[in-house]
Amino acid sequence: MMRTTVLTLLALGSVSYVVSQDAEKPAPGKLVLLIAAKELTVTQGQQLQITATVSNQGKMPITLVLPGDGSESGWRSPVIGWSTIKVEKEAAKHPDTPPLYRGGRCGNINPLKKEEVFVLAPGESKRLNEWLGSPQLAVPGTYSIVFFYANEPDRKWRGLPLGQHDPEAMKQVQNSHKCLLVSNELRVVVKPKD
Repeated sequence: MMRTTVLTLLALGSVSYVVSQDAEKPAPGKLVLLIAAKELTVTQGQQLQITATVSNQGKMPITLVLPGDGSESGWRSPVIGWSTIKVEKEAAKHPDTPPLYRGGRCGNINPLKKEEVFVLAPGESKRLNEWLGSPQLAVPGTYSIVFFYANEPDRKWRGLPLGQHDPEAMKQVQNSHKCLLVSNELRVVVKPKD
């Protein structure tokens, strides 16, 4: 039987996250996903530089996995995605699950390495790595941006690895904490090119 707990914290705005787990296991802690950008105003065509950090605000250590090649397409755990909505669209709202990348890609993925599985002790934070991608901001306007991180230990991995997955790391992935994290919202302004 599955149980889902939805919590909201107030810290630098509203941060929402969802933690799902088996009802038989005790709640391991509270995870918070925060995104930040150096600049909240960019020019059309300019790449937005965003960082994402996951923090353990609970009382127990939690095992998680860094995003990797294929995470954006749902080919491996964790599954990640950016939701980008133009603020002018009043009826639009962010989805409940990570929006997946639907563009073309090769059939390969990088092999899992042991350093991609990590334990967050209570009070610790970890900045997620270079496989985050970035939100799509094609036309001028004001955007609401949210980032998703879904660690799914039971997910069947797809793609052809360019080398062998570390067998011990794959075991750790299967024993990692299942969760769906939704970041805080950023409001970004895209200005037209001069």
